[in-house]
Amino acid sequence: GSTDDDIDPTSLPPGTSARNPFSAAGDYPGAVIYSQQRRIFASSTNNPERCWASYLGGYSNFEIYNEITDSCHVQFDLVGRQVNEIMHLIETRQLLALTIGSEWSINGNDVGVITPTAVNPKQQTFYGSRFIRPLNVGEEIYFIQSRGTRVRSLGFDFGNDGYKAPDLTIFSSHLFDKYTLEDWCFQQNPQSIVWVVRSDGKLLGLTTIKDQEMLAWHQHDFSGGLVEKVCAIPEGSED
Repeated sequence: GSTDDDIDPTSLPPGTSARNPFSAAGDYPGAVIYSQQRRIFASSTNNPERCWASYLGGYSNFEIYNEITDSCHVQFDLVGRQVNEIMHLIETRQLLALTIGSEWSINGNDVGVITPTAVNPKQQTFYGSRFIRPLNVGEEIYFIQSRGTRVRSLGFDFGNDGYKAPDLTIFSSHLFDKYTLEDWCFQQNPQSIVWVVRSDGKLLGLTTIKDQEMLAWHQHDFSGGLVEKVCAIPEGSED
């Protein structure tokens, strides 16, 4: 064998530069998701509209390479009519970014793959999302609107070739007026119910069966007690 004293085994590969986009206060991200074999961060204090996607298969690799390939780190901003902080990254049929003022799809290239040269973000709806993480309910995303008083379902509409986000509280508005929604969870079995904590400590439930177009809100009181948090825990065949 042979050795080369000029090679440092801890050095970076040729054509790279060390890079940590989240090294200081103000640069820490506020949202994260794993998608398309990348770890994707979003929304720091200094860059509230920015997304950083890792090297393909290298979830901590955000280095900049001299030769750009489809596997390289991706960085992009969601530039719209206003500066809106990204609140959540979530995925259904594709990656979605929910900001404080609008909802975006991240479309990628012709086959939906995100690359350094093909991101193609598109604003879909303009409602805005609260800080509480959205829920995956079937093929849709349920999110609490930015003011905290409405629940919307974000789903793809093939007829319009885009996303729609109807208000799920419109026929039960008396349960939400003058209150905000503070926490929630989704119970999938044995009934499909979204449990929601209201700001006065009351518990609301939304029974939803998409295939049957059924939607029903109900209220639950606890004598002598208030609800602060909810969590759906799987056990056996039930939640």
